[in-house]
Amino acid sequence: MSNWEKIVRILDNLNRAVEDLRRRVSFIEANAEFSQAMTIVAVIPGPVVTGVFAPRFQLKDDVRFEYAYATLDTAGAGVTVIDVLLNGTSMFATTPANRISLGAGVTSADSGTPDTVSGTAGDYLQVETVTAGAGAADPVVHIRCWRR
Repeated sequence: MSNWEKIVRILDNLNRAVEDLRRRVSFIEANAEFSQAMTIVAVIPGPVVTGVFAPRFQLKDDVRFEYAYATLDTAGAGVTVIDVLLNGTSMFATTPANRISLGAGVTSADSGTPDTVSGTAGDYLQVETVTAGAGAADPVVHIRCWRR
């Protein structure tokens, strides 16, 4: 890799970090009454398969959802798409392109902004694998949200 390619890669990473910070600041400003950050984590051992991951995570408080991200211990040979469901319905129903999408060989990715941005105490979350890249394994899904 040439020095120019390294510089371009570093600048791309910095641009992504700045965009992430802008997104977080905008979210915090728009949801000032929700001041306590929390992350709900789903660990799904084994090969990635399509379908809804059985455990449901019940919310104990009202929350505002910021985004979700996923990591894979083993990247797939194809695309892996992961969705987050609130009460059985996709949080990305209007904009499915915002779901977590891990391309071939990729081991981590963020979602875009969910269409459903709030949940109330008693609601439940689930993780659904929409598309499983061949060979992908051991996903961990993080759902970033804020509570009062």
